[in-house]
Amino acid sequence: MESLQPHPCLEKLYVKGYEGGRFPSWMMDELHLRLPNLLHIHLEGCKEAKFCHPLLNSLFSSLWILMCSSKLPFFPSLQRLQLSYLCKLNRLWRTDLPAEQLPLFPCLSQLVIEYCDNLTSLTLPSSPCLSKIEITCCDNLTSLPLPPLPCLSKLHINQIPKLASLELHSSPHLCYLCIKSCP
Repeated sequence: MESLQPHPCLEKLYVKGYEGGRFPSWMMDELHLRLPNLLHIHLEGCKEAKFCHPLLNSLFSSLWILMCSSKLPFFPSLQRLQLSYLCKLNRLWRTDLPAEQLPLFPCLSQLVIEYCDNLTSLTLPSSPCLSKIEITCCDNLTSLPLPPLPCLSKLHINQIPKLASLELHSSPHLCYLCIKSCP
């Protein structure tokens, strides 16, 4: 994968079953600047990958170290983010970023997180366009504080056996709410 050099106009990035210990350098160095037109990111089954880049660490491992010196959003065109079968993922997003830096993903409309067994913490940033959230089979997730999401219309939470807390703030367009197989 190291020799791949995606075109800057790439709109969809789908990585499935990557077995390398590290992601290639082109994914490690300011991916959001290299691929400003990226609309969809789908990572699935990257079981051995150590997410050692600040962006990837933040997104996929334990820290959201998305410390951007500018106040530009990351992945300004990203509409869909899907994280599936990422066994090393344990936390997603930082909560200590200054409010003026958000939204990180101004066009994100769909977030899907599934089969991330070690995910224990998920704090979503405010996202003005986020309309659909699906979280399924995250066995160790204990809390889900959702910020006000003005466009949220669908929230589906399924098979989160340790979920002890769900905070749902103002979401005036919510028309589908499914919480299944949770305590």
